[in-house]
Amino acid sequence: MAIVDIKKVFFATSLLIGSAASAQNYAVKDIRIEGLEQINPGAVFTTLGLDPDAAVQTGTVKDLVEKLYATGLFKDVVVKTENGRILGRTRPKSITVQVARPKQSSAIRQGGAFGNIRTEAQEPEIEYVYEEIPCTMNDPRCQPRETTVRTDLVIQLEEFPVLSKVTFKGNKDLKDKQLTEIISAANIRPGETLRQSAIENAKNNLLKAYETRGKYAIIIEPKIIELPRNRAEIQFDISEGRTGQIQKINFTGNKAISDSKLLRQMRVRESSLRTIFSSGDRYDPYTIQDELDKVQEYYRDNGYLKAEVNYSSATISPSQDTIYLDIDINEGQKYNFGTFTIVGNYPSVDKDELMSLVEIKEGKVYRASVINKSIKAIQDRLGDEGYAQARVNAIPRVNEEDGTVSYSFAIDQGERVYVNRINIEGNERTRDEVFRRELRQVEGGRFVASDIERSRIRIQRLAHVEDVDVSTQQVADGVVDLTYNVKERSAGSITFGLSYGMDSKFGVNAGFNQPNFMGTGHELNVQAETNKSGSYYGIDYMNPYLTKDGLSAGVSLSYSKQKHDYDDTGNYIADGISLMFNFGYPISEYTTIRAGIGYENLNLKTTHSSPTEVVEYISGKSCGTGIYCPADTPLYKSKRHLYRTNIGVYRDTRNRTVFASEGSLNSATLSGTLPGSDDKFYKIHLKHQSYYPLTDNEDYVFSIRGDAMAGWGYGGTKGLPFYENFYAGGLGTVRGFRGSSLGPKYYGTDDSKGGALRYNASAELIMKVPGFADNNDVRWSIFFDAGNVTSKPKKPEFGDTKYSAGMSFVWLSPLGPLAFSYAKPFNTKDGDREQKFQFSIGIPY
Repeated sequence: MAIVDIKKVFFATSLLIGSAASAQNYAVKDIRIEGLEQINPGAVFTTLGLDPDAAVQTGTVKDLVEKLYATGLFKDVVVKTENGRILGRTRPKSITVQVARPKQSSAIRQGGAFGNIRTEAQEPEIEYVYEEIPCTMNDPRCQPRETTVRTDLVIQLEEFPVLSKVTFKGNKDLKDKQLTEIISAANIRPGETLRQSAIENAKNNLLKAYETRGKYAIIIEPKIIELPRNRAEIQFDISEGRTGQIQKINFTGNKAISDSKLLRQMRVRESSLRTIFSSGDRYDPYTIQDELDKVQEYYRDNGYLKAEVNYSSATISPSQDTIYLDIDINEGQKYNFGTFTIVGNYPSVDKDELMSLVEIKEGKVYRASVINKSIKAIQDRLGDEGYAQARVNAIPRVNEEDGTVSYSFAIDQGERVYVNRINIEGNERTRDEVFRRELRQVEGGRFVASDIERSRIRIQRLAHVEDVDVSTQQVADGVVDLTYNVKERSAGSITFGLSYGMDSKFGVNAGFNQPNFMGTGHELNVQAETNKSGSYYGIDYMNPYLTKDGLSAGVSLSYSKQKHDYDDTGNYIADGISLMFNFGYPISEYTTIRAGIGYENLNLKTTHSSPTEVVEYISGKSCGTGIYCPADTPLYKSKRHLYRTNIGVYRDTRNRTVFASEGSLNSATLSGTLPGSDDKFYKIHLKHQSYYPLTDNEDYVFSIRGDAMAGWGYGGTKGLPFYENFYAGGLGTVRGFRGSSLGPKYYGTDDSKGGALRYNASAELIMKVPGFADNNDVRWSIFFDAGNVTSKPKKPEFGDTKYSAGMSFVWLSPLGPLAFSYAKPFNTKDGDREQKFQFSIGIPY
């Protein structure tokens, strides 16, 4: 086995037949094939179009060479006569000529028993052989001549080696698997013939891949490892060099808009501390035009209709690790909107309705996005009438004198379109029916744009779906197929490990979570956890489509034992088992009624550290006026039989259930216990969440969240029982304060007793994490929280509202949600328990 440089093995071959042989014909009885190792001779005769059993083979030598070389299987093709005269080959231009060569006679003869006897050399004999010589323009032997060869031919072939293995050496930035995929596009893979052109293409593909990652000092040397039986391995020796970074981006010609604003429109960034954890400072020559287009769109969305953004140059330092970009801008004049009108063929929709969809306001700054939104709104409205291929052209009329742009929207609604088939693709884990029951567009029905988009949103909202795209394929005049391409999330998990909460400390947990159980869309969750504060065991099952019209039904069974001695609430022990049956029914596309009914057997126990109020509630006896009951007070326990029920209305227009970027969630729920329960109470919970995308790519989303909870007793129960009180503070409420630490305290202690009223509000700017822009499982945010708890709903203490501001990071990891936050509390008082850094790992946040 030998390793040789590819440059020494393959030279630049081209199909050049010797001029003297270019007119060679043949009429022979036999053609022999020599040099084959991997390829069957029959395949060669088939390629040449020859019949091996024919009495006479005829044709031209040039045709033989061209056909064989065109297969890409052979490094060299030589056609010659039996006595060695070369008629054609894939070498640089040459001919074979017959030359006389002296035949040397021996000067030594056998000397018998006395040894060899040296004699004088005899006159040399002459023999005639064929030699290959390069052609020159003046050599008369190289001039073409028409002849016909009648002696048998020999086709001598040199096969390209068959690739046995591909290896990489020196690569770090790109892994072997990635590099293998790149070179496979150039047909460099085991089992393929190893050709020079394929190796060069593979090398170029690798260079481009590294350049997109900012590697401009990259050196790639392919080497061939020869193996027996005309096989070979190829090894790519890679020296990646340092990553090239954008040191400076220079804008020239911009006067109205500053450099900093233009830079914010581009994903590429100048190298700085902000780009340490991202690839924003990498220069990619293959996508730079996309960056320039974003800058130009920004100009045209701020009044500069004729702005031009031109790529001037990219200068790379001699070390090839620093890049300087120069971008030239011609801003032009700033324009305002003029008037607009609608013309054309649109009998299905009233003109006034279409006019109302156009967002142009006369005298306002010209914005290209307004035109695009207006076109889409008109197309969607016509699409709702079945005109999926409606054409809307916005024709501008520019008035240079007053700097205005007026528009005529020319409409041709075309023919009505119907949907033939709806295809679901990309669902490897989930049955088709799980997605099809979310569809609002029906097969065989009229094309309705809003129903198609709503179908996409409904599929996207499933917990086991990350993203959905929909495409249209025309199958006949007026008939289309729809394809929903689904990108599924990791649909479930089996976990066993450790958890940590700021209050519950370390714990052991195990669980099975499957929001798409066996691909049916049913939800199954089995959870077991134990920590310093207690233990929980539960199983939940939900069928979201018990009936075809969307009735959902489920059951929950759980057991918990909670020790309220390590958190900031009063010291007592509560353990119980509960069984709940839950139902839901949609009353409109966005609104659902949910209800549940069940039973809970709750055991309450005191400890020697329980506050007086807790002891008296559980025991029903008075134990004095101190903070705690006397030391000799026995421990009490009480069993509560609670028949629970709830009913609520939920309206959900979010585009996703996880990391939504637009829409809102509103709910109103009434819950409590039925007559016959040992404690009788009811609660009202009002909740609101809304999301507003600040950019088209959802890089920035503004969110507002608020909720209010209140509870009362009825019958013989005075007020809300202490174990049902609301608490605030920590993740999910007012971050920056210890969990459940806000609100009224038990007399003489720092323990929160909770209250019958809780209110909470939060404003948040949610952003994609730099370097993880395409990851839909990671987000970070800047937030402002406010809220508190008061004892009685009738006397809310809004003046004591607590505030905080800070940053948060959430990752939906395979082991469960991870939430981290750092917040600065405001409006604090003595006794408030701050906790600026908070996190939850492996447990719900």
